[in-house]
Amino acid sequence: MCNLLFECRVSPEASWQEAENHCKTLCGHLFSFKEEQDLKDVASHVLEGAKEKSYYWTGLRYVNSSWTFADGEDIQYAITNFTETLGLRLKPNGKCAALVLKRGTDRPNLYTRTCTVPYNFICQFYGRNDCTSSACSSSTSWQEAENHCKTLCGHLFSFKEEQDLKDVAQHVLKGVAQHVLKGAINKLYFWTGLRYVNDSWSFSDGEDTGYAISNLADLQPRPGGNQSGRSRKCVRLQQNQTPLRPTPMKWMCNTLHCFICQFHGNGCTSVNYYGFGFTHSHSDAQLQCQSQFGDGGNLASFSSQDDIDRITTVMVDKNMYCWTGFKYTKSTDSWSFTDGTDTKFALLKVRSQCCNSDMCALILGDGKLYSANCSKSRQYICQTGRHPVLTDPSSNSTG
Repeated sequence: MCNLLFECRVSPEASWQEAENHCKTLCGHLFSFKEEQDLKDVASHVLEGAKEKSYYWTGLRYVNSSWTFADGEDIQYAITNFTETLGLRLKPNGKCAALVLKRGTDRPNLYTRTCTVPYNFICQFYGRNDCTSSACSSSTSWQEAENHCKTLCGHLFSFKEEQDLKDVAQHVLKGVAQHVLKGAINKLYFWTGLRYVNDSWSFSDGEDTGYAISNLADLQPRPGGNQSGRSRKCVRLQQNQTPLRPTPMKWMCNTLHCFICQFHGNGCTSVNYYGFGFTHSHSDAQLQCQSQFGDGGNLASFSSQDDIDRITTVMVDKNMYCWTGFKYTKSTDSWSFTDGTDTKFALLKVRSQCCNSDMCALILGDGKLYSANCSKSRQYICQTGRHPVLTDPSSNSTG
């Protein structure tokens, strides 16, 4: 969904507020329109093939005695052209506007529906520019949180001055704290992008660490501390109910916390890789990639040395074998990638290896490939995006 103007979410359905919250986590809002062409565009480019009479939430909601779009878009066109369907002669309290497709029309119509009813919805993005959002519907480890942010073309939150921390408290975490912190729960924790790796502190987006190192106490690992995930090598923010700014502190990277994603508007490369420390068989690892990233998720494929180098940078532990999407099938005597990527480069890495049965390719932190029984439980590398697709099937053969 990176670098798209729209995201159409069909499942799971959501109430208007839940849908708007989802769009905001991606630094967008529910769909708005200011002219008829906007509706025709979303019908032809986003809702093409959608079921007739299915409702899709827009950003239009009746609140404080007037209709408004969630993103602040001008409502004049909507008011002028949908007087009847929006119930403007009444006071439609608790109502939100949804699009519905009808046979024989080139634009969807607009109707009011009770905001709490779950429907499909359409998110709209205007380009991410230093947008920051938080996620607290589920807690994750540091690496899982960073992987999630990267699927949205961002990274975990970074900060280079005091004002960055104050801004994230005021504009991002304030609402979360008010909504979540109740009763005996008086604080929340959010992962940032700051982590101790390769004997130094660094932000996952490459931001300068000068302010963090100078102003945050005890950022160095404890003398004699081990190198496992139990060491306090990642930095979280502690959000109290009424803070001037959240408090950064180092903590164990495998602890489950909420997290903050940040987007700089730099876009995505066509293929992105994500390392996972859990272990699965090759087939189960592929299912995990699809579960994590949807239909666009697969075990890692590669078509150049640069791809290999990028894969090794996301490995959770470079000393552990990780599944890739490269697999040998004995019945056809050929290697192939799960996503259909051209195998010419990859075959140079495995051609000398002899396989007497179905085998799958593992990678180590040094970039070397090894074949192994596909049923073995190993860590794995997922990817989103696609390489050029194979055009000459004969190049798959190992003969």
